[in-house]
Amino acid sequence: NDTSRSAGDAAQSELIDVLISNSAKAVTWLKERVGVDLSLRAQLGGHSYMRTHRPSNGMAGAEIIYGIQKAVKSYAKQGKVSIMVDTKVTSLVIEEATGRVIGVSMYGPGGEENELHASNVMLATGGFAADRSSGSYLDRYRPELLDMP
Repeated sequence: NDTSRSAGDAAQSELIDVLISNSAKAVTWLKERVGVDLSLRAQLGGHSYMRTHRPSNGMAGAEIIYGIQKAVKSYAKQGKVSIMVDTKVTSLVIEEATGRVIGVSMYGPGGEENELHASNVMLATGGFAADRSSGSYLDRYRPELLDMP
């Protein structure tokens, strides 16, 4: 009820159900597979009981991101995953019969156009805060942050 109440008129019961059904598995995955310390539970504003998992040291978001980065870099060193930076994805390649994403159309770092197929595709599109060029998202939407370290 806490989530529905805090969302108010914007509450989407289907999405709330997904969150509720999968949150325990996500916390277990972060603890066991990624090694994130989420040993403390806290009661945050609007919660009716302690249910927010937090690290014993540091901030939850930073610890989760650091843990995932460390795990992904380890997978990359083992050849289990490829990390492609400075790559612009222009469209998803979708298998017509199943509707499953099987790859991407993209421009690589040198500007070459490619199509990459894979059994699993993960897009990580965050990080626009690192682009401090003129006309970047940061420049357009949060220019006051451009000079922050």
